[in-house]
Amino acid sequence: MDAVEELDVEGENEEEMEGEDEEELERFFLFASLPSVSAARIHSIMLGVCTTVAVGLVLPLAPQAAPAARTGMEVFMQFDEEGSMVKGISEGGMSLADVKAAYGAEGPSLSPEKQALCVLKEPEWNVNKMALSATDEDFVMQTSSMGDAVCEVVIEPPFNTYEDYVVGFTAESSDKITIVHEESSDIEGRTDRRGGEPLVYKIRFEPQGQEGEVVAHLCCVYPEEQMYSKFYEIKGVTHGATGAASDDEATRDSAPTV
Repeated sequence: MDAVEELDVEGENEEEMEGEDEEELERFFLFASLPSVSAARIHSIMLGVCTTVAVGLVLPLAPQAAPAARTGMEVFMQFDEEGSMVKGISEGGMSLADVKAAYGAEGPSLSPEKQALCVLKEPEWNVNKMALSATDEDFVMQTSSMGDAVCEVVIEPPFNTYEDYVVGFTAESSDKITIVHEESSDIEGRTDRRGGEPLVYKIRFEPQGQEGEVVAHLCCVYPEEQMYSKFYEIKGVTHGATGAASDDEATRDSAPTV
């Protein structure tokens, strides 16, 4: 009922306005017919009438432009369950749930045939070490027994052609030293040519409460060109061990391995 009454009132108001406009025009033409009225006076009255009529007009609103479509990679802000701000990627990135699900998951592994290739070479003269050694470069990672440390092994492509490669630890290597697969090159594939992109491996040492020293040997084997294969000794040391540093760090070991 209220809606009907409002419509009736609006209709009556419109009829009244139309009637007033007609009366205004009649008065204008009557007034303009008098001989004493000047042209300027008529022009002024005419403007007033036009203004009155224009007030009643309602122009249609221009259609609003649709919001631009989101394209490509866009950074946005999110909040986790504890209210902390998290920056993510709207498309193509891992969500927080995906990261949590992947944490602790077992990384890729080599087939038994390829794993069998990961064996240290016989000691030979190493010019950089000026000594006999079974490894080309050595690293030492130091941390507390409940901490962790990381180092990075970079292997430049030695060939003028693309060659197959296999990367893995020797069978006797400590399981406290591992490859961070999500931040490293693939453990098997084909190298770039000399001067191209190197293979990069992030190595983590996690003592998990164990004191002392542990050792792992990382091998980069070229099955078709094994004489060019590379071998690395990676030693993990906790602070309680002799000669360990007081802060988490990774260094190259200057002492040769024989």
